[in-house]
Amino acid sequence: LFLFLFLAIVLGACSVTKHVPDDKYLLDEAIVRVEGKGVSSSGMYEFLRQKPNSSWPLLGKVKLRLYNFAWLRKILPGLTEKPVLYSSRLTQVSAQQIQLEASNKGFLRAGVDTLVVLKGKKAKTVYTIHPGNPYRIRSYHNEIPDSTIRRIAMRVGRNSAIKKGVLFDLEKLDEEKARLTQVLRNVGYYNFNKEWLYYKADTTLGSNLVDLSMALYPASDSLPHRRYRIGSVTVYSETDALESPNAKSNSINTVDYKGIKIIYGKSRFLRPSVVYKNSFLRPGKWYSERNVNSTISSYSGIEAIRQVGVNFTDTVIRDSSYLNARIVLSQGSAHAFQAGLEGTNTAGDLGVAGNLGYQSKNLFNGAEILSLKLRGAYEFVSGSESYDLLSQDFYEYGVETSLLFPQIMFPWLSPQIKEQPNAGTEFKVSLTNQHRPEYTREFFNVSLRYKWVSPSNRFSHAIDLFDVNFVRMPWVSQKFEDSYINNDKYPLLKYSYQNQLISRLAYTNVFTNARRRNTRGNFSIRSGIEFSGFLPRLAGLLGGTTTHADGYKELLGIRYAEYAKLDLDFAKTNRLSEFTTWAYHAAVGIAKPYGNSEILPFEKRYF
Repeated sequence: LFLFLFLAIVLGACSVTKHVPDDKYLLDEAIVRVEGKGVSSSGMYEFLRQKPNSSWPLLGKVKLRLYNFAWLRKILPGLTEKPVLYSSRLTQVSAQQIQLEASNKGFLRAGVDTLVVLKGKKAKTVYTIHPGNPYRIRSYHNEIPDSTIRRIAMRVGRNSAIKKGVLFDLEKLDEEKARLTQVLRNVGYYNFNKEWLYYKADTTLGSNLVDLSMALYPASDSLPHRRYRIGSVTVYSETDALESPNAKSNSINTVDYKGIKIIYGKSRFLRPSVVYKNSFLRPGKWYSERNVNSTISSYSGIEAIRQVGVNFTDTVIRDSSYLNARIVLSQGSAHAFQAGLEGTNTAGDLGVAGNLGYQSKNLFNGAEILSLKLRGAYEFVSGSESYDLLSQDFYEYGVETSLLFPQIMFPWLSPQIKEQPNAGTEFKVSLTNQHRPEYTREFFNVSLRYKWVSPSNRFSHAIDLFDVNFVRMPWVSQKFEDSYINNDKYPLLKYSYQNQLISRLAYTNVFTNARRRNTRGNFSIRSGIEFSGFLPRLAGLLGGTTTHADGYKELLGIRYAEYAKLDLDFAKTNRLSEFTTWAYHAAVGIAKPYGNSEILPFEKRYF
């Protein structure tokens, strides 16, 4: 609070007009008003060609005031702002830009008035928009002469935002051209450009109505726009194979795999099946830009590949157009090492922690990733004298290893599902030991997870087929047990130091619209459901559990947890203006213990 008041006093003493010449005015404020409906003032503010200096909440134009300090301008120029001087020319340009944008939104007869208020050495500009009545579409059809493209356009138009009664919005019209262009580029029309599409608009009907049609410029050779199929697909693996593509056969290893030619360099660092699986380009299929991007994305997701390139050469065979694909894969490093060391300070207790990591990025020449991580920590505990213990130190060590396969390794699934891109199967095991003056605690985890992403990259899924967490305290000092674990004053602390066995089955889904074009706000929805206790119950059917005197069942001498849990998480950002973005976050969840549990495990509770 003192620092805030001090800063406010210092900045308050700095004049914002100190560096404004006598014959000039500081643009102190710019306001956009709308007299009517249908036009957003905040949206139009973005089109101003001259805006005031930035302002901070409560403190005002901090950067402008800091500009008064010459030494600060030199040392930290990013913290200062030069005064924005009022310009009558830029005010006129801003009014024209606002009027043009209103016209693009369908308000063809919009007008903009400007008012400049001068006070001292400051100026305030006010832009008043008179939108008038908007123009709306009365009819919409296409006049595309190419019969194939016309049929595709008619099919795409069924879900079009351009229809009778909507505003004559040029931005929406451009989005419709882009949408149709994207569809065409995914059904064989290689390098189709949206600028080849144009609109014919008749605005002379009166009553602010528009008859609209979409048309297509003819191809440069006056022939129908070419539609391409994929011809040959050749994958070059390792850059040395590319330096001399006409090298002798004994120096280059060529493999034909399911219609795709793979040319290796010195070694086959990826198996042919992996190369084939990650390419979505198939001979004889229509060219698709989506498949090209998916191919690049899929190969780029392989840690053993450093760089990916795809190019095409066109050819004509018996009056049919083909694209011969050439995919270039550059091998990256197959191994990675990591080491870290840091000092720690926990409530005044000094210590040191370190970790060592190793990763094999292509274990079996199939893009499998093996990770191994060792970690340790040592701390001098100074607050345990009251326990009358021999050791006053805390140390911890652990190991974590995982193996990731770039496919869904589960029986009874079709090859298309198993080998889809951006999919993986991860098996993980970790073990940690903690030794404190008050207790010794052991952690063990083993899990198997399947994960994959939808072709649109908007949905991601994860299934934890099993995730077993085992926590055991083999030794606890008597005084710690009496003071905390068996003390009813600390019920939550008591449960956090109990032996635990959690065996969970879970599914998680995340949806996001962040990859949509022309959105003013992005959002994501994360949902998850999990159950615990399935594997211990199965072990019980096989005679692997025992019954405690209190009636609950134990596996490996520990009471296992049973519960059901459902979570939903929503996050959204909303861009209000060029400088303002709101973020929203809401979460809700419900969990219930059942069967062998009367209460949720400590780490699964919400509070």
